[in-house]
Amino acid sequence: MLNAYLEANIELVDREHVPAVTLDFLKNAYPWARKLLDNPEFRKEMGIDIGDCWPVIVAGYVVHSLDRSADEVRQTPYRPRSGDEFFPARDPDVEEETTSPSPPAR
Repeated sequence: MLNAYLEANIELVDREHVPAVTLDFLKNAYPWARKLLDNPEFRKEMGIDIGDCWPVIVAGYVVHSLDRSADEVRQTPYRPRSGDEFFPARDPDVEEETTSPSPPAR
């Protein structure tokens, strides 16, 4: 999707200012890919094989980018911040309480 916008000369996310994330972060963000992320060859193919933190454009950054006016999307790449991996964004300095989902109403 990002490449399609780039083909139209629209940079959705400012790639120079993407927060670095860890392998554990990626495994939590994409639990269906945990086994893939444990594979060193897969990580190398994805460009996350050297070091312990990498600038990865996660889906939340793209959603935040598109949650702006059409003119702003066309004119200015979105600068993601830590917490923007969620939509709506979460303050990374606030510990969120985890609760079980409420039972369905009858």
